[in-house]
Amino acid sequence: MRNLLKTRWRTGGDDRGDTLVEIIVSIVVMTTAGVTILGALGAAARSAGTHHRNVEIQSVLASASEVLQASNTVYVDCSLGEQAVRTAYQSAVDNSVDAADGATLTIVSPVRFWNGSSFSTTCSSASNFRLQQITIRATSGTSVADDLVVTKGS
Repeated sequence: MRNLLKTRWRTGGDDRGDTLVEIIVSIVVMTTAGVTILGALGAAARSAGTHHRNVEIQSVLASASEVLQASNTVYVDCSLGEQAVRTAYQSAVDNSVDAADGATLTIVSPVRFWNGSSFSTTCSSASNFRLQQITIRATSGTSVADDLVVTKGS
């Protein structure tokens, strides 16, 4: 019997096909490779979607910044109060910027006013240098948010 096995091994012998164990191992290997490839494709698709939303947010923020800095957007004097200033700028952004795909733009409180040495939350008519720091927040429906600080002068 021993000689028969050696002879079959050396000459190639009588190969009748694959065993059940070999078939199961090959199925497991191919399944593992397939799952890995599908997982990588899914991660790439999610990453592309996140990147697309971030680009949209950046685009909306840039548009809002341009609206606030435009010469035809009226400067709102700080003597009216921070809330009135914020409301006026929010209205200008809402009327001029089309926030795509469920993005929302918000003028974040407080609007800060330049007092000669730094930006402050209070404004006095004696130190009104007519320069304001406005923070715009863009938020997507998927909780992607980004802020942009804009400086507006008269």
